[in-house]
Amino acid sequence: MRYASLVVLFLAVTSAVAAEVHTQEDAKKLADELSGNVPGKAASNPVCNLFRQAEIAKYLGVAIGPGENRNVPNGIGCSWTTKDYESWVGISTYNVALPGLPKGARPLSTVGANGYLLRHVDSWETGADDGNQGIVVQVYGETATEAAATSILQETIKRRRR
Repeated sequence: MRYASLVVLFLAVTSAVAAEVHTQEDAKKLADELSGNVPGKAASNPVCNLFRQAEIAKYLGVAIGPGENRNVPNGIGCSWTTKDYESWVGISTYNVALPGLPKGARPLSTVGANGYLLRHVDSWETGADDGNQGIVVQVYGETATEAAATSILQETIKRRRR
């Protein structure tokens, strides 16, 4: 009798744990779908919908692929890459304001609060707050320029206000 009770208790606990794990997975899946962070569903990603593929190609000066979801902790992102992945543009929006200037960045007051410009080896990064959310733009590759990064950031801020 004691073993039967233990078996029943074990099965009950196992069922409850399995149901909780399933519920957490469903919640994450729903959150990813709502935020646009589901791989392959860039059409539902509001960041990917800010720009057409041809617009991003014009900024970078090379043929670029369609927008793809970019997994961004505490936010939403989109990337456009060349076929060989030698050049790309990434836009990330965060649910919180940026914490301040990254090390080595210079202030960029023309784009808003906490605006900055940062040069990496093969890329440029710009960022700013649009009021209550942070936006970061990265352009990478031989054709990446300060002007492209800054222009994409300014246009992103403008289009998000619409």
